Parts: sequence; structure tokens; C-alpha cells
Amino acid sequence: MDDADIIFIDEGQKVKTIGQTIKLLVDHYKEKKQVLVTGSSSFNLLDKTQEALTGRKRVYNLYPLSFPELYPKKDRLQIAKELETHLIYGSYPDVINQKGFSEKREALEELASSQLYRDILEFIVFRLPPYFSNKRKEITKLKKIYFFDVGIRNILINNLNLLDTRSDAGALWENFLIAERMKKRAYEKIHSNQYFWRTYDQKEIDLIEERDGKLYGYEFKWNAKKRSPKAPKDWLEAYSNSSYEVITLENYFDFIL
Repeated sequence: MDDADIIFIDEGQKVKTIGQTIKLLVDHYKEKKQVLVTGSSSFNLLDKTQEALTGRKRVYNLYPLSFPELYPKKDRLQIAKELETHLIYGSYPDVINQKGFSEKREALEELASSQLYRDILEFIVFRLPPYFSNKRKEITKLKKIYFFDVGIRNILINNLNLLDTRSDAGALWENFLIAERMKKRAYEKIHSNQYFWRTYDQKEIDLIEERDGKLYGYEFKWNAKKRSPKAPKDWLEAYSNSSYEVITLENYFDFIL
């Protein structure tokens, strides 16, 4: 260990005293070595290291494969044809068959009923809180739930039909873009808070990014014919220092790549 530059501990949450162990290693080696700890249960790992390593650690989230990782730059000009397959089958369009779907669904159902449910759920879904400044007009408590991998979403609702025959194509497109955008911000270190915006009379913007003292609104449209280039009037009146953009199949590359 004395010759190593990095001390690597895998599945750190399984070590009962992981917080104290890491603290001792950091105190002993100081700046001479880097301690890297991974865990498949980030909730438990963070909980066990919170007190011992306050202000002395950096947390990195490893997301499922992102869009750029699935498709190299040289293939992106043809990606529109493959996008439908990706949206339906998630991150593994070429290797999952009907039998595989059935087996994975049964595994998820078994895990959901076990004591590991909380730990597994945090790797499946994430929540988007509402953005508001006027509690009388804007929704303040509702949170929207999205899947990191839309393939899992489709398995759970048992809908593997092609997009042209689906009534939830718009929701699937929205989930895909929000998840990929989150990965892009994390990997490119774009520091931003994310929300959605909705009024009680159903005016809505799918994604709000708050960064650099400004609000950026994004609306996602799978059907370009339904595209509305104008932001909701209530949004413009309430948040003058904001922008608004509609994301479709025509311009989504720059949004997630």
C-alpha cells in the first residue's frame, strides 16, 4: 500500500466503520494518497461517511450509459433513425429480447418487495421539484418522477410498442431528454439546479435550469407539428430574466451532447 498512489475500496457501504476507516486513512496519508470509495448503495455510503468526512470528500454519481457513450460522434448523423429504438428499449437496444424483458421485470418485482428496495429505487428514478415564486398561482408541492433509463420505465408499464402506436410518446421523449441533459451537466460540470414549472391553470414548462443567476426554460415536443415557439405569457411576466426554447428532433443534439 505504501507504493500506491490511490487506495481503492469497492462496496464501501458494506464496511460497518467505513466513515472512520476512511478518516484514519486520510489523516495518516494526508496529501500523499487519494482514497477512492465506491458503492452500489450510495444512500448508505453517504450516510456512513457524512459525519466523519464533512467538507473533506467529493461525491461523484455514475449514471447509466449516456447518449454520447452509446453512439460515437461519427454515427450521430444517422442517429434519428436509431433514436426510436433507443427510446423504446433503453440503453441496450441490440441485446435485449422479449425473454430478457420478462426476466428483468420479474427481477425488479422481487427486488421491489425486498429490504433493498430503497437502495435500488435511487438508481432507477429521480425527482424534479417545482419552481415557484407565487404560491397562489404556481404549483409548489408536486414532484415529477423520471427514470434514468427509459427502458426500465417501459418494462414496468409493460409497453414495448413502437412510438408511432403509443399514446405516451411525448412523455417518453420528455423523460429521455431530461435524463440525458442531467448526465451532460454532471459530466461537463455545468452547475445548475433543475425544476419544472406549472401553474394551477395548467400552464407548464417541462424543464427549468437555474444557473449563473438566470432561468432557462425548455419545452420538449416529440411531434414537431405541435411545436409552439412562444413561452407561456405567465412565465414571461413572472420571470423577465429568463429564456425559453423548444427542443424537438430537429435540434436536440446540442441540448444533450
